[in-house]
Amino acid sequence: MTILFSGDLGPDQKVFYKEPDAPAGFDYILCESTYGGRERQDYTLAERRQALKTEINDALARGGNLVIPAFAVERSQELLHDIGLLIKQGEISPQLVFLDSPLASKVTSVYKKYDAMFEDVELSANELFNDSRFRIIEAVEESKAINSIRGGAIIMSASGMADAGRIKHHLRNNLPRANATVLFVGYQAPGTLGQIIQSGAKEVRIHSELTPVRARIRSLGNYSAHADDSELRAWIKERLPAHGAVFLVHGEDEERATLREEIMRDSGLSGDQVIIPMLDDAFELRPSGVAGVSKPAQPRIDPIQITSDWHNAYASFIIDLSHQLQNATNDRERLELMAILQSKLRGTGVSSAAPARPIPPAGSTGEKTAFDE
Repeated sequence: MTILFSGDLGPDQKVFYKEPDAPAGFDYILCESTYGGRERQDYTLAERRQALKTEINDALARGGNLVIPAFAVERSQELLHDIGLLIKQGEISPQLVFLDSPLASKVTSVYKKYDAMFEDVELSANELFNDSRFRIIEAVEESKAINSIRGGAIIMSASGMADAGRIKHHLRNNLPRANATVLFVGYQAPGTLGQIIQSGAKEVRIHSELTPVRARIRSLGNYSAHADDSELRAWIKERLPAHGAVFLVHGEDEERATLREEIMRDSGLSGDQVIIPMLDDAFELRPSGVAGVSKPAQPRIDPIQITSDWHNAYASFIIDLSHQLQNATNDRERLELMAILQSKLRGTGVSSAAPARPIPPAGSTGEKTAFDE
């Protein structure tokens, strides 16, 4: 029995790698589905670099830094290559370019060692890293020193969805600055800090501190490591026949469902041959097809954890609560709101909850309380 795993397919236009390919005629195919039902604008590598050039020049013209959350493996190296090429061509002129990630630094050294093996590379590793403006950072103290730079720099750091790593420090330092720019260059999963910033939040919590978002927020989709809908469908079609089934993995449920319908329409596969597995599903695979599926009596984790990070949800809740209290007309409204929340936490009715202190008369002009500060 043979099984083919797609991994992250990547778009047709990409530095370093050939277009995604594979043999055909497997029993089972497991294919990513991140962009199922969604298309990105078609582009060439030259057009992608022009889009990046525009974002960089617009950001630097504002006088602040450009902060780019980027995954340590592949995304960072692609960006380094394109930024280096644009510098060499005189298209952009940043004062400094930082790649601040110990893992990205190690991965970049591998790319440098084997750069002769890659496709569509227009700038060799030696040319790229001979530019005095490039800084690849590993040491903690060097990373902290970047905070003193208030403009003219491109700062790339992991993680790509801004949920962990050194990027959170750079965001906390630059988000409050109106002349700074944050550029997202990949998919931001629901519930991640990157998605919250990208969705237009005015404030976020980073390292337990309330951080205002005054920076300009931009997105560039053509550095994604994932194929879009038509590319996914074309890749699967060229791998058929799948004697057993096609499993759609690594995608949100809505995207997987859309891609499933399209594959069945395009290929004539039946519903039981295009499967959307869920967490803890166990399949018995035979060359002739799936023999059965089972689930454990007790799931490993609460399903809500798959699509929601409670830490970010909590941070958003605290910010919303703070705004509600600040915008209340008077202390009476503030205390009533807190009484309602306290009653819910205690599992009692609102009427049985007493506020912690006497409620002042509405419109009172008496002594200021802590809530007025």
